[in-house]
Amino acid sequence: MSNTKRRRKSNLNFKKTRARGYSSNPNFFKQLWQSFIYTFFSIVLIFFFLNNGLSLISINQVHIYGNKYFEDEEIIKASGISLPRPLLKIIPKRIEVNLKNMLSLEAVSIHRQIFSKELFIEILEREPIAYAQRNSPNGTQNGMIDEDAEWIPLNWYKKDQSEVNIFVSGWRKSHQQSIAFLLKHQKSLGSPLKEIKIGSTGELEIRTEGFDSVTLGSNAELLSAQIKVLSHLSRSLPQRLINQRGSKLDLRDLSKPELQTGNR
Repeated sequence: MSNTKRRRKSNLNFKKTRARGYSSNPNFFKQLWQSFIYTFFSIVLIFFFLNNGLSLISINQVHIYGNKYFEDEEIIKASGISLPRPLLKIIPKRIEVNLKNMLSLEAVSIHRQIFSKELFIEILEREPIAYAQRNSPNGTQNGMIDEDAEWIPLNWYKKDQSEVNIFVSGWRKSHQQSIAFLLKHQKSLGSPLKEIKIGSTGELEIRTEGFDSVTLGSNAELLSAQIKVLSHLSRSLPQRLINQRGSKLDLRDLSKPELQTGNR
C-alpha cells in the first residue's frame, strides 16, 4: 500500500474516532453552551460594574448611620470626600482613618454599593460624659470627653447635653489617664464631682459638691490614695466645715492634709 493511501486511511480513522467521541459525550455541547452563557454574563457584569463605579455620586447617595451627636454634614466634611466623585475613586480605608482622627470616633465601617451607586457610612460615636476645654495654637477649644478622657470635638454651645454636669478645664493628652481615673472613680469621692482642672504647671485640682477646691498635685501615683482620704474626710468632717463656699483641701502631702474653710 502506498504512503498516500495510508495517510488517507489514517485521516479517515481519526475523523471517525472524533465523531464517535462527540457522540459518546452528549454533555459536550451543553457544557459549551453553559461556558458561552457564563462568559457573556461575566462581560455584562464587568461592564455594569465599571460603568456604575466610574459614574459620579452626589451627597444624596451617601447614607450615614449610627450618628447621634454629629450631623451628617459634619461627618461628610470630616471624611475628606469631595463630591461629586466616582464611587471607585472613593477609598474606604482613607475615609475610616479621616473620621477616626477628625471626630474621635470609636469605630467606622465603610461600604460601597457599586450596582446601586451608593456609599454607606456606619459609625460608633464615643459617649460624652463631661464638657472640656483645651488650649491650642489657635486659642481655646471647646469639646467633650468620654469616660476614657478621649477628646471629642463637639461644640457644646451648639449641642448642649443637659445630663452632663462635669467640666474639665485645661485638658491635655499627657493627663488623659489621670482624668479618666478620676472620672471612673467619681462615686468614691464622697460627694458629686463638679470640675477637674489642670493648671499651667500640670497640677490637678478638682471641685466637688463638698469642697470648692481639692488640690491633688502632679503625682499621678497618689491619686488612688488621695481619693480614699477625700472620701474619708467627706464622711467624717463636721458639716460646718464642708459644703460651704470657699472650703479648700490640699492633699498633695497625705501625711498632713490641709483644710481651709471659707471662714478664714
